[in-house]
Order: sequence, then structure tokens, then C-alpha cells
Amino acid sequence: MTPLKATQKPAAPTPTARAIAVPQVITSTTKSAVGTAPVKPKAALSFALAELDIQNTALRFTDSHGAHPMQAKAEKLNLRLHKIDINTGSKLVSVDEVLSNEATFFLQQDKPRAGVSKVAATSRAVKAKADNAGAAYTIDIKKVGIDNWSARLEDRSLQRPAVTTIEPLKLAMQDISSKAGARGKIDLQAAVNKTGNLAVNGSIGMAPLNANLALDLKSVDIMQVQPYITDKINILLTRADISSKGTLQIDEGKNGDMLGGFKGDLTLGNLATVDKLSTSEFLRWKSLYFGGVDVRLAPLALNIEQVALSDFFARVILDPTGRINLQDVRVVNTGGLQKSVTRAEPTTASTPVTAPAAEKSAALPPPAQGARDIPPMKIKKLTLQGGHIRYTDNFIKPNYTANLMKFGGVISDLSSDANTSANVNLKGQVNSAPLTVDGKINPLKGDLTMDIKAAVSGMELAPLSPYSGRYIGYGIEKGKLSFDVTYKIENRVLTAQNRLVLEQLTLGEKVESPTATTLPVSFALSLLRKKGVRSSSVASSVTCIGAKSCKSNLGWIPAFAGMTNDQAQHLHENPANPSLKNLQNVFSRVKTGAFPPIAYHLPLATLIHQYSCCLP
Repeated sequence: MTPLKATQKPAAPTPTARAIAVPQVITSTTKSAVGTAPVKPKAALSFALAELDIQNTALRFTDSHGAHPMQAKAEKLNLRLHKIDINTGSKLVSVDEVLSNEATFFLQQDKPRAGVSKVAATSRAVKAKADNAGAAYTIDIKKVGIDNWSARLEDRSLQRPAVTTIEPLKLAMQDISSKAGARGKIDLQAAVNKTGNLAVNGSIGMAPLNANLALDLKSVDIMQVQPYITDKINILLTRADISSKGTLQIDEGKNGDMLGGFKGDLTLGNLATVDKLSTSEFLRWKSLYFGGVDVRLAPLALNIEQVALSDFFARVILDPTGRINLQDVRVVNTGGLQKSVTRAEPTTASTPVTAPAAEKSAALPPPAQGARDIPPMKIKKLTLQGGHIRYTDNFIKPNYTANLMKFGGVISDLSSDANTSANVNLKGQVNSAPLTVDGKINPLKGDLTMDIKAAVSGMELAPLSPYSGRYIGYGIEKGKLSFDVTYKIENRVLTAQNRLVLEQLTLGEKVESPTATTLPVSFALSLLRKKGVRSSSVASSVTCIGAKSCKSNLGWIPAFAGMTNDQAQHLHENPANPSLKNLQNVFSRVKTGAFPPIAYHLPLATLIHQYSCCLP
């Protein structure tokens, strides 16, 4: 280890000391017991220094031999100390005043050195502890005044350096002491990472550790956190800042445990993240506010009066196994491998669709180790406002994607108590049609439980004509779609159901498209109109899709699948002579994915795709 050095720049004045007191030798005698030799007097050194003035000085420190090499330096240091008293007998160092009006501080931690054994590092730590065993000096400082300081902290032990800047820094302290039970005052003000501000005010104690501090953080950039977490998550943080105002209390217990906690408000603002692999946007928001936060350290517990998320976007995907992409944010949950959290990977065309179209269940994996050990948590109210969620469901067949706009509402009474469930009441829009989400959920206990129903009512289909032209070969002149989906999780089993309702669907002109189905959709609809069947009647039949009873309600409709209009017309005129074998071949193609699954916003193609359930 390189010793601490104090170097002077050529033009800088030398440190000055004024009114230096002459060291004194103090002697004391102790009476000896009868019959024993007298105890030799103990000598103690005491001296006083009226003033020590250091101007424009540089200090450097380097530790290049440790397991974690470190460099530190202070430049342009102006330092003045008043009335310094040192007594080796009472082991007391007292200073009336420490003042500094300028300094630049730099601290750098380098990458760990290869070949430095843990034993060697432990030996050095033990030796250092032994060397300091007798250094029980008490330090008293009546006043500290620091102004116009700047600091740069670099951690180069990471794959990408983490850099934090503090400039300017102002610090005032009074009655700072290492004496047991002593309490002093502190007032710190600093600008952090250029745009943020930090203020700390209150009392502190050193033996035992004690702090009662008022904290005030404003827009402190936390991008410096990214290098510490980048190997642990599958997303990249592109911006974020933190603001907080509250009270921090810390007390060191007799056994070394930290007691106390934090009470106040906290905001994680202007956050944006992208997928590491695809670089697609994953999650962003303007503000995530936590109001009335009460954190207790021992035992650990968390109570929050209100959480408010505003102006947010999220990419949410439910995969074919029932796993949600939010679980894949942490690398530990993806087997230590990087995985995209924004790419939807639906069931491939070669994968048979064996589950009914309207209902499907899947067993979810057990929670991660330690998930059941969640400390007591309560959130009284969670408010969402101005949300945009792009949601893809690859679990329900056929798969669908929905863009939820103006999404918001309230989730109340969230708790880690396994016997409780939060109330969900959310609203939004899908293609300007109203969306509602209602139900119960408990995401804070070890095993997620949920019973949620989402409903879209009266969505206009005409704006989706370009999609219908591509997939079914016709535009949409008019029509409305209503859609219900239910998700239920209980005992780690996910069950999903869907219901689709078409109203007054009228196709437009035929569109030439290489990806359009050859199914006679126009003839099927005209047939329904000839029979006097309203669209709403079709909808009531559709609700049974996936059940055995739908065969009697819709069993005649599949006869038109896979046929031309002429063939379908012939079948209509001769209903007793359908080619069942041909229909079975057609539906085999549908079930195995030869006809691509269509999202719910292509309702007619979806409807035809789902007819496969009705085959004998």
C-alpha cells in the first residue's frame, strides 16, 4: 500500500501553524498496595495548536495491492483548523472548527486483481483490526463548514464504469463526536449528476450509529445504477430519476441489527426501458409515485397509502404456456440466459391446437425460491392514469393482440396476506370502444391468485377493413365487435375463456390478397341473412364455441368451410349430400395451423377458424 502523501504545488503557500503550544509531559502517581512495589508514574503527552492553515494542496492515496485496487486524491484543497487539542492520556482529540472553501475530490475503484487469495485479504483485514485495537481515541469537533466542494466517484470494477458526480457540495456540522451516546447536527446540500439536488438535515450519532434525518431528493439521475444490474436483467434502462421527501431513522441495536425505517414520499420518474435483444420499447412512464410510505427495518414491513402510475406504456405478452413476459425481466428467471421480453412467439403452424378455442388451462411453475418469504406489505390504493398497453395473448386460441389506450382506474387494498384479494376496477379504450377490467387479484403473496374479466363493447370494425381485406379477401363496410375474456389463477393453474360477439357485420368489396382465405365467407353471411338470422343470434351461438353443445347450434355452418361459392351453393341446395371427408380434411388443416390463427380484431376469420371445434 502506498502511504498517504501530501504534495504542494510550486506556487502554493506552505501550510502555516500559529500559536503552537509547547508539548507538556503530565505525570501522575498511583498509590501501591501494602507490600507491593510502587507503580511507576504514567506519562501522557498533551499539546495544542491554535491554527493550521492549508492552501491549494493536493493529497493522493493509492492501494494497488489489495483485492480491490483503489485510488483517491484531493486537489485544490483549502483547509483551516482552529484550536486543536490532543491528549494521549485521555485519548482525546478536539477541534473547535474545521473550515474549507474549495476542494476537488476523486475516488476510483478498479477491477479486482486476479490471484489475490481470500486468505491473504482476510489476513490483512485481521492485521488492520489488531493494529487499531488500541486506537480508542475520542474525537470531538465543534463545528465543520465545507463549501464549494466537488466530487467524482468512479467504479471501474464493473463491465461498464459507473460514474457519479457531486458538484457543488456544501456541508455544515455541529458537535460531532465519537463519544458514546453523543449526538450532533448535520446540514448537507449538493447537486448530484448535474440535474439532481440532494438535501439532508438532522442529527447523527457515531457510537452507537444513530441518525434522524430529513431527506429531500429532487430529480436525481439514477442511470448510474445500470452497470450494477445489467447482468441480472434482460432490459436496458435508458433514463430514470428519483425524487423523495421524508424522514430516515436509523438505530444500531445491541446485537448490531439496524432498527428504524423511512416515512415519506418517493417518486421514480421519467423511466424508460428497452429490450436488450430487440431494442424494442418495453416499459416507460412519466411518474410512479409512492405516497405515505412507511418502511420498518426490523422486522421488515412495508405500508403504502397510495401508489400512482401516470402516462405509461407497457408491452405485455402471455406465452403459449401461460407465462407472462414480466417474469422474464430477471435473468435468473430465464435460466441465466438472455431472453427477449418484447417478441411475441405464438404457437407455430406445425403445433397441433388441442385445447378448446373458448377455454384453456395450464399449470403454472412454482414461485421462485424465497417468493413465499415476502415480508408484510400493504398498498391501500393503486391508481393508473393515461396508460397505453400493447397486449398479446398467445395462450388463448386463436391468439390475439390488443392496443389498450387511455387505460386507467383503481386497484385497492393490495396485501401480502394470503387470505385477502385486491379489488380491480380499470377502464380504457380499444379502437375507441370502451374497455372494462374488473375482478380480484393478489400479486403480493407467494402464489399469484387472480380472477379477472376484461370486456370490449361495440368496437367499430370498419376501420379494420385493411386487415380483413388481407386475411379474408373482403373489406368491412360496417359492423361491431364485442369481446369478453376471463383469466383465473388458483393453486398455480391458469384458466382462460373468451367470448366473441358480432353485430351487423357487412362485408365490402372483394380484395385481391395472396394471404386471404379461400373460405366462402360472403356466401356464409348471405345464407345467415336468408334464414333470417340476426348477427346477435350468431353471437349467442358463438359463446358456446369450445363446448360439445356448439355442435348442434353451429354444426351446419362448417359445411361451407374449404369450399368455393359454387360448391357451397350446391351443398345448400342438396344438404343431405355433404362430403364429410372433405370437411374433416379442411378442419384438420385449421386445427394444425395450416390456416394461420387470426387476431380477434379479424372477427370473421376468427369465427371460421373456431368452427373446427364443432366437428364430430
